Amino acid sequence: MIKLQFAPETINQLHHERTHHPHPRVRQRMEVVYLKALGLSHQEIGRIVRISQATLREYLLMYQQGGIETLKELNFHQPKSDLDDHQDSLRQNSSGDSPATIDEAVARIEN
Repeated sequence: MIKLQFAPETINQLHHERTHHPHPRVRQRMEVVYLKALGLSHQEIGRIVRISQATLREYLLMYQQGGIETLKELNFHQPKSDLDDHQDSLRQNSSGDSPATIDEAVARIEN
């Protein structure tokens, strides 16, 4: 079991963030740590929040390593498109008339 200590102001902040943070994943993380601060067992927390014990431990370790700020971090994998570097020119070229044929569209893209 992961042993953590919680100051009263930390518990208050966890309570606030678990309902007010804009991202649902962060709210879930805050809920887990908040319930831990209230003294619930890992099994009870997992059942209430409906997460696996592995995910629960991951959240608690995140808190242990970096506190509330670490729980707020969202590091989702976001693939980058080859077209991302050309967004401005694509918007400029698409703001006019639509191409009448596929060949015309291909020619515009190549330009």
